Amino acid sequence: TLSDGSVGVVDHEDALTTLSALPRLRFEKTVSNRTTGSSPALTARPGDVLRYRLEVENLASVPLANFSLVDEIDVLNAAAAFVPGSLQLVTLPAGADASATNSTGGSRGTGVVDVRNLGLPGQGDLVVVEFDVTLAAVLAAGSYVTNQSQLQIGAASFGQSDDPGVNGPADPLLTGDEDPTRVQIQSSPLFQVQKISDDLTADPGVL
Repeated sequence: TLSDGSVGVVDHEDALTTLSALPRLRFEKTVSNRTTGSSPALTARPGDVLRYRLEVENLASVPLANFSLVDEIDVLNAAAAFVPGSLQLVTLPAGADASATNSTGGSRGTGVVDVRNLGLPGQGDLVVVEFDVTLAAVLAAGSYVTNQSQLQIGAASFGQSDDPGVNGPADPLLTGDEDPTRVQIQSSPLFQVQKISDDLTADPGVL
């Protein structure tokens, strides 16, 4: 009859301790404004095109294989902030499977990024995914458009992206310092007021 192990006794029921090694990752998400050229983009106007960049770097020698990057782009916003169908993948790693990406997917129909078959076999290896998406034509001035991506292994979420511009870089173990990427909307009208004068008398001393 087997027991829970006879610690300290050499027999057929020796206790065994296994030490597991986990990957250490840097998972960051940044945004630039393709319309205005600002990078990183802190502000944007309705109708601007934003480019989101995801970077996942292996900081240890433990390999990470067959993971996915998933991003329902409007899930954190109170109302739809992007134009349905405007989502376009720009940069993908070699061998990545983006067939599940849907530019009208998600709960608000504005798009889901789903890139699979990704891997980081060694320390220092880097995966980069970029995508463009267009802001809606009407957005409240001063509101924030918030976005965050997930790293998934199978159906389980392994970590969330971090904006390195907020509170500094995330904990490389992905344990609670992952800030979403935010852009503030500036939708109030912008005016330029000019005033000119003409010399109607041709006298340099009189206007």
